[in-house]
Amino acid sequence: MAALSGAAAEMATATGTRTMAIQQRGRALAIMGDEDGALHAIGEAEQVITHGESGDDPESLYFYEPELLTMQRGIILAYLADDPIAYLRAANTISDALKALPSALRDSEWVASYRVRAAGAFAAGGEPDAASMGLRQAHAIVSATGGSKTLGEIARVHARMAAKWPTNPQVIDVGEQIAEY
Repeated sequence: MAALSGAAAEMATATGTRTMAIQQRGRALAIMGDEDGALHAIGEAEQVITHGESGDDPESLYFYEPELLTMQRGIILAYLADDPIAYLRAANTISDALKALPSALRDSEWVASYRVRAAGAFAAGGEPDAASMGLRQAHAIVSATGGSKTLGEIARVHARMAAKWPTNPQVIDVGEQIAEY
């Protein structure tokens, strides 16, 4: 994934396409544990999207704005996190970018998975209430739209939280919300 994304970034001439390939390379590097490479790649992607001028991107990249790239930075930070503070930094990065999105995007099905990612990072950072809020929001969106993949992600994050905080009222409430669906 890292090599293919790097090749795509070198070949791309459109700003959004090049940005997406560079950040995807950053995610791959983060998954592989290459912190310097991952952070360099996401920084490069942020520079390209900020200073790029090519408008020949496919129409399907209409949503590729700085906020989405910031959410991707948060995911990269979560992959690289190794302590609660780092997980909270990742969670807050994703959450802050979500808040900056226009409401039509913020409450869309495809963005709900970012809410789940932020919730997972909040949980790993020791914040079950913030994690629960994110899962509730994501669940409300995908239960209305039928996003089965994201519903599965919600259930997996919740299961980890329920094992760690079985008596937390917020975690219990999320479990009840999921069970009702």
